[in-house]
Amino acid sequence: MDKKNFVCVRLSPSSRMTTKGAIAAAMHDLRATQPGYLEREKGCFWNLGDYSGLEELTDIRPDPDKIRKYLEDRLDDMKRRYEQTPRGKNGHTQRAKINARWFMQGIIVFSPEQLLHTETADIWRLSKKFLRELAEKLQTKIAWSAIHADETTLHVQFGLENLDKNGHAIQRRINTRRNVSERDHVMTPQQIQDLAGEVFGELGFRRGVSRE
Repeated sequence: MDKKNFVCVRLSPSSRMTTKGAIAAAMHDLRATQPGYLEREKGCFWNLGDYSGLEELTDIRPDPDKIRKYLEDRLDDMKRRYEQTPRGKNGHTQRAKINARWFMQGIIVFSPEQLLHTETADIWRLSKKFLRELAEKLQTKIAWSAIHADETTLHVQFGLENLDKNGHAIQRRINTRRNVSERDHVMTPQQIQDLAGEVFGELGFRRGVSRE
């Protein structure tokens, strides 16, 4: 029987990431709101931003108002960048759509069997590396991240800005590239899994197996 040592990355459907949905997702991921099923003695450690040192990893429950203000500020910045981006052959600009999805949410899950042979600090260290490399490939920024040790199986939740440095939406361009133009493609889901396998391979993990 194959050794169960998988790492897998999943993105939440963009349909869930309305402005209200994104704020709720971040509140959950960062434990500003706390479900009743948590094993509180084990803790959740969280971070805002891109690990620049401005925000340190902490297990202190965040202030919901602080999280909301942080997300609203980032959303306002993305709207501004979107509306200033020239589009089409004529270089016209356009207003941000009311129903635009400004954030992407994701989760990194690990085989419990392999977690028995790893340290939480190493999982977090490589999670930061993975998210930095993913954000660089997508030409975007990390919005939030957290390592959840307070549930049955340790996992990592994260949020990315759904706008690249050129002012274009990202998540819809993460696709299999079938019948899709170069402009409408940035990365395949398989390439994200490959990246996870490469980064977490240091701890004996391998990429998840495709369902296809």
